[in-house]
Amino acid sequence: MAGSFEDLGVGLNTVVQKISHNQTIARLLRYTDTDPLNKNKSDIDLNSIFGVNVIMKPKIDLNSVEKGIVCVLCPYVSADKNDNFSLSSLEIDVVIPIDQWPINEECCLRPIKVMSEIKKIVNKSHITGIGVAEFVEATLDIPSDEISIYKMIFSVNSNG
Repeated sequence: MAGSFEDLGVGLNTVVQKISHNQTIARLLRYTDTDPLNKNKSDIDLNSIFGVNVIMKPKIDLNSVEKGIVCVLCPYVSADKNDNFSLSSLEIDVVIPIDQWPINEECCLRPIKVMSEIKKIVNKSHITGIGVAEFVEATLDIPSDEISIYKMIFSVNSNG
């Protein structure tokens, strides 16, 4: 099922919405202390993280990052014979201030826990209008002394 660029946009928005509506991710991004998943803390208003902590932007001002951000992008699209895309990649960047990495969980690093939740949502899922996403890799980038970015790459095959 090949799609159009409009389908791609709708599919990316669907991924952002699914990530935005995960309470564990919301808590990990909003609560900056070492116990973000404490059941005694108030739940995060999930509508408040869309466009703030979970975004679709090609560039983030790293100097203004104070809390975690998840950025969804599609950096690669190839076309089939009918000018519809047939294979694309989905990049999900997990941007976390380095001083917020430790958390009081068995999986004791915030970006790893965020990526684990994202993988549960996206990996092997069928994204309407795009195709099936499959996790490929995650790489760490440290662009400054304060910020870390894990880049999660998923291949998305519209024929799958």
